[in-house]
Amino acid sequence: MDFLRPASWEEALAAKAEHPTAVPIAGGTDVMVEINFDHRRPEYLMDLNRIGDLHHWEVGGESVRLGASVPYSGIMEHLRAELPGLALASRTVASPQIRNRGGVGGNLGTASPAGDAHPALLAADGRLTHVKARIVLDGGAYASASPAVVGNASSLGVGPYAVDDVEIEAIALCTNNPPCGAMRGFGAVQACFAYEAQMDKPAARLGMDPVELRQLNAMEQGTVTPTGQPVDSPAPVAELLRRLKAMPMPPERQWESSEGADVRLLPGGLSNTTHGEGVVRGVGYAVGIRNVGFSEGFDDYSTARVRVEAVGGEPVATVHTAMAEVGQGGVTVHAQIARTGLGVARVTIHPADTQVGSAGSTSASRQTYVTVDVLELADDHAPYGLRGVGEARTLSSTPAVLAAIRDATGLELNRTPVRPEHLTGTV
Repeated sequence: MDFLRPASWEEALAAKAEHPTAVPIAGGTDVMVEINFDHRRPEYLMDLNRIGDLHHWEVGGESVRLGASVPYSGIMEHLRAELPGLALASRTVASPQIRNRGGVGGNLGTASPAGDAHPALLAADGRLTHVKARIVLDGGAYASASPAVVGNASSLGVGPYAVDDVEIEAIALCTNNPPCGAMRGFGAVQACFAYEAQMDKPAARLGMDPVELRQLNAMEQGTVTPTGQPVDSPAPVAELLRRLKAMPMPPERQWESSEGADVRLLPGGLSNTTHGEGVVRGVGYAVGIRNVGFSEGFDDYSTARVRVEAVGGEPVATVHTAMAEVGQGGVTVHAQIARTGLGVARVTIHPADTQVGSAGSTSASRQTYVTVDVLELADDHAPYGLRGVGEARTLSSTPAVLAAIRDATGLELNRTPVRPEHLTGTV
């Protein structure tokens, strides 16, 4: 095996032209492993360490030019401010010896199976490439509904974002805590709190606006979820965030005016807990996703029968389903949909009867979506998409509040409830 040592790019290109099979080497962390294990025996090795350009970097206004032979340790030491994400990721690369020798260029050029730099470079523009999560849920003394909660939490574990590589482990435990059931957004609420608490962290490390990071990774129509289910309907996540960001903020001290203070607008309201002294504004954003029906690709359906007839010369609509009313407002919703869609003032809802056909499980608020969806077929104004209208608003409220606290105080709070002592640092 011959060893070539060009001193410039011109010499390196000339040597490569003369010896096409020559393998370039700088750090050697990949090539030498292959040679040591006798997986590769090149005729020529071409050492590039004498070419100074490969060891330099340049910081521009909006970009950083990184020499291919700049080692990971150099990135960690000199480019922490300019490339915080890459510098942080470089700390996870192998051992100190490898970080002192290995460079990003070689890692990419050799198509290294380890691929240490690949995810870091892909993430440098703010795109999520890999999510790994372990979700542990406390089911209390009797984990009665825990399987459903685990299913929702794991399938919704990356939120409304498009991520190619996802690894999620979700488990539920029986504990000596009070039993808890599946109520209002079960699984989705816990997952939303976790992934939205994380989204602001890479945004801060990359120097990005937290809304911009979310927009960049937002799912859209055609996105495939981690469970393999394509989103075949509109998913205007990015547009929703754009409109949210464009909303004007209220005045910094909205309770003050030229006419004096309006006690109704004071922080704490009429309880008069403060007159505004020491009040700091914080702004937080969060977005969540909730499954519809059984979701996860399940062929969810329901049946309904609607009959329109004339009674005393007046049109009357009769709605008949097998839906069980358990307090989710289905009976009222069905009457409203039929009245609006058919333009009939008189609507009668018959008692539930399975002879009409299966309505499926009346779980959570599924019924107000699936059975209503059948009734919407006759309505030009459809779809209404009714399903737990108030439920969806609860998903992202808590992580948004904690993000606002972080924005105002700099405190990283990753659990609830938040008490005054958590903000003052007395716990």
